[in-house]
Amino acid sequence: MTDGMGVDSITCLGGSLIQIGRLNDRVYLMCLDPGDMPELVGWLVSLAKEHHLTKIFCKIPASFEKRFLGEGFVREACLPGFAADEGDLVFLSKFLSESRSKTDGGRIEKILRVCEGKKPQPAKGCENIQLASKNHIEKLSELYATVFESYPFPITDSAYLRETMDNSTLYFLVQQKGRAVAASSCEIDFQNMCAELTDIAVHPDYRGRNFAQKLIRRMEEALKQINVCKYFTIARALNPSINVAFKKSGYTYCGTLIKNTQISGGFEDMNVWHKKIITV
Repeated sequence: MTDGMGVDSITCLGGSLIQIGRLNDRVYLMCLDPGDMPELVGWLVSLAKEHHLTKIFCKIPASFEKRFLGEGFVREACLPGFAADEGDLVFLSKFLSESRSKTDGGRIEKILRVCEGKKPQPAKGCENIQLASKNHIEKLSELYATVFESYPFPITDSAYLRETMDNSTLYFLVQQKGRAVAASSCEIDFQNMCAELTDIAVHPDYRGRNFAQKLIRRMEEALKQINVCKYFTIARALNPSINVAFKKSGYTYCGTLIKNTQISGGFEDMNVWHKKIITV
């Protein structure tokens, strides 16, 4: 379930793709295979209980939501019109411990109120942001290890970076004086023609230079070139700067995932933001 490095495993449950392990203390349904329904719901619950995990987290088309809600899942966020059939994609969770369902909603609301006052303001100066190649893997790994004490996916592992580069993930980086000082990635879901903008990291010595928003714009530009025009992110809810960066980039808040992700040694609430580009 979890390898020697403490990394949660990605595997198949029937024809569906899941991540499972003690690092994030959850089962995460990453991609639902319709052929597994309706049995899949029970499989997920049984698997979580068998391994004494405290959360089941799912990203699914809304057309399957009713079955999950009937088994005690709750909706935490919604991506309107993101499914392949133009329906919604929803984030659902089932909490298997009371403590896992508790959140500091007051602090999150304060950050969201700050975001509300920010108007869209496109970033400038994105031309120096590179699309990373396998020649940059070691630099990416070093940067991620510097920025994150721990992370829900093994982005400090060179083998993982190489594998994801081969499988629909684009990485971007900013280099100064021969080292990576900022980076990000976008995971492309070709089934639904959308992408998750994620893994945004800025070296502590280079913060305050608007690199996050510049990376967001650079990723969008690359995605538009391959006709992917629906974007979302799962951002640390108590990090004001990253939430402001997405709000200023034209994204809309659509929900909070409670104690969803293990980053830098603890479970964090995560805000979901989305954006759709209208093409002519």
